[in-house]
Amino acid sequence: MKTLGELASKSLVFRQLFSTASYTSTAHASVFTGLNPPKHNVRALLNPQIHSLKQAVMTMAEVMAEAGYLTVLASDEPTMLEPMGLDRGFQVKIPISDQKLFRFIQANRQKKMFVFKHFFDVHDPYLLPRDQAKPADWDRYYEVLSTEAKVNHLASPSRKKDPYMEWRRIFGGEKNQYQRLFPLYLQGVELFDQGRLKRFIDRLEAIGELSQALLVIFSDHGEGRCFRHKPYFAHGGDLYEEIVQVPLLIHTPQLKPGLDNRLASITDIFPTLIKLGLGKTPEYYPTYPIDGLNLISSQKHQQVYAEYWRSDKEHPQDYPTNDHWLLAERMLRTTKRKVRLVAQPERVGELNMKASINTQLPRLLQAIFSEIRPGNGLNEEILMSYITTYFNQIENPPLTFGQPKSEWLGELPSPYNPQISLRERWVLKQMVKKLLAEEKPRLLPLPSEWRRRHPFFDWIANCS
Repeated sequence: MKTLGELASKSLVFRQLFSTASYTSTAHASVFTGLNPPKHNVRALLNPQIHSLKQAVMTMAEVMAEAGYLTVLASDEPTMLEPMGLDRGFQVKIPISDQKLFRFIQANRQKKMFVFKHFFDVHDPYLLPRDQAKPADWDRYYEVLSTEAKVNHLASPSRKKDPYMEWRRIFGGEKNQYQRLFPLYLQGVELFDQGRLKRFIDRLEAIGELSQALLVIFSDHGEGRCFRHKPYFAHGGDLYEEIVQVPLLIHTPQLKPGLDNRLASITDIFPTLIKLGLGKTPEYYPTYPIDGLNLISSQKHQQVYAEYWRSDKEHPQDYPTNDHWLLAERMLRTTKRKVRLVAQPERVGELNMKASINTQLPRLLQAIFSEIRPGNGLNEEILMSYITTYFNQIENPPLTFGQPKSEWLGELPSPYNPQISLRERWVLKQMVKKLLAEEKPRLLPLPSEWRRRHPFFDWIANCS
């Protein structure tokens, strides 16, 4: 990746950046708002009737527009953003064409501009540029399809049919195998780097913008293992490292090039860009707490969050209700480990208490105990982050998500929750006792004030 590599050598590069989701709309909502998915509400993929951007939150484009910038959204796939309200604050929209975008930039060079360019090239079918595909690109594309069709005894691809549907016919479904698609993905990355991206950067340099503009390059998700029960190569599924760990480059005269190994989230792009672009926090900056941190400061995350939703319907966009959407997985990533909270998927608006008891709570407690260090006791911030992230209400969470709230105690799988039977309480207590016994050498007594403030802690202590 020569183009990206040369640009990275002149940029501040963040190596431990994680997305908040494994698909486009949710991740972009976090970039645009600085919030984790439970706060901005863009959660399931392409479900705008239920999961659209909350009116109460402010977007990056709205902040920049208030600051007097002309805001431009140039997306290859507007349907991934606009139906969920992610175009809020953008005054001009230019789909796909890079030529039209640069003509607009040159025609408005006297104005302050905030341009968000959304490339979609390195998605399947990988090998076909989304803008200005040349005859050679098409020839290579159909040559790959023809070879694959022949190997799998399928009908040869037709140039008269939709090229994307032909790709799905030949590579989709059970044929979507890691070992077959990964080499093509790498070819697609190189094709984009040496083709469209190079032309884009060269054009920025030709008009004199590259040396003086603030340029931020990131990915919303990666590509790799998608589902643990199927060897698919894609994205939009389970929160594997190759899916949610993404690059971030910040290229500006204001910063010294280098590498930054701090744990970071794509929610950090919002406050960082505002700080670099405007120089100070404007009066119209959101008054509610955001999850992102200013990466130019010395602030550090203790953990970052991600989630993934799935549907039990083959074509979920045809079912505009919440009934079929499932919160399939949540992830907390610390500097040393990833904690995946996985269970029987929970239906929106309810917690499957039996699934929580049987599968998720032991993982939660193990994550809590793993943060205990001899002589240091428990880190209350990390502990409460684990607990509130896990037990937060799924439907319409408050903007104060992540902060300890006494009303959440009714959702904890403990004697304080009347939904749990005596048998379930006994099973849960045995699990906790076993975990406490295993971790006892490192487990210091819980502070009495914690036990008074949080009945859940009191109950855990009594289990021992």
